Amino acid sequence: MTGRDHPEWGRSLSVSPDRGTWFLTALYCAFMLAAGVALAIQTVILARDGRGTAPFAVMFGVLAAVALSETVLSVLRRYHRAFWLNGTVLTARRVGEPVRCDLSRASVRLHRGSNGLGGRRLTATGPGTRPITVPLRLNESWNSTSADELRALAQAIAAGREGGGDEAEEVAAELMRLAAEERGAEEPPRPSPS
Repeated sequence: MTGRDHPEWGRSLSVSPDRGTWFLTALYCAFMLAAGVALAIQTVILARDGRGTAPFAVMFGVLAAVALSETVLSVLRRYHRAFWLNGTVLTARRVGEPVRCDLSRASVRLHRGSNGLGGRRLTATGPGTRPITVPLRLNESWNSTSADELRALAQAIAAGREGGGDEAEEVAAELMRLAAEERGAEEPPRPSPS
C-alpha cells in the first residue's frame, strides 16, 4: 500500500494528484489569488475616482472575479482527479461522497478528449451511477499510468464477461495492448550480446 492508497477504496491510480501536483496547484492558486486581490483593489481605487473611470473599474472587477473563480475551479479539478481500484470496483473522489462503479458490470468505452484533443480516457458508467472518466496518461514522465494499472483495469472490466463479444471486451483487449506497449517503454534496453 502506498501513501495514496485508501484502506476502503483500494490502490490509488498514478493519474491521481500527488504532492508535486498539489504544490504546483498551490503556486498557481497563489498567483491567481494575488492577481484577483490586486484587480479588486484597483477596482475600488478606480471606482472612487469618479464617472470617467467607471468602465475601467467594471473591467477590473470582472477580471478579479474571473481570477478568483479560476482559483476555485483549479482546486476542484485536481480534487476530482483521484481514482482508486479495489478488485473490480473503481472509485472516484468527488465533493460530498465518492462515486463507485463496478467495472465488471459497467458500460465502458475508451476515447480521446473532446474534439479528439488530449490523451486517451476510460469512461465507465455503472447501473444508476454517474460516469467516471479516468485520464490514461501514457508515456508521460510524470503521473503516467503504469502497465500494471492498465492490466488491472483490463482485468476488472473483463471479469465475468467471457464470450460476450461486447464493447467492454474490446476495451479490455485495448487496455491489455496498451499495457504491453507501456511495459516495453518501462523496460530498460538490454545490452546486446558481444
